[in-house]
Amino acid sequence: MSQSPFPAMPEQLTLRLALMRSLANSLQVAQTALLESNLAELQSQTIRQQSLCDQLQRLGPSPPTTNLRALESELAQIEWQVAKLNRTYAALLRRASRTVEIFCRVLDTSGVTYALPQPAIGERGEPCPVSMG
Repeated sequence: MSQSPFPAMPEQLTLRLALMRSLANSLQVAQTALLESNLAELQSQTIRQQSLCDQLQRLGPSPPTTNLRALESELAQIEWQVAKLNRTYAALLRRASRTVEIFCRVLDTSGVTYALPQPAIGERGEPCPVSMG
């Protein structure tokens, strides 16, 4: 009997599946944080996503199997879900970026539009007293 080149294949696939589930959850939480303008949570989830991606990268590609179809099917499904969540997250980030750009342009031009009022000058060149009556 020959040894499989991937002796820990079920464990590797199970770990990959758990990491992908965590990544999907983190993407969903980050999307909510972005929509709620919760910067601290968004930063926290971004760090978590980086860590999960690093762990997935260290695992390397999934080896092909013939006897673990259910696990592979579930992994393929969660990978599809993560890809979809990533696209949605990217779209939300682009939208938020455009909103920030609009606000920045408004702020840049508001100084010209809304100048501070100049005090009224009386006949002798002195500021006019303002009555609060």
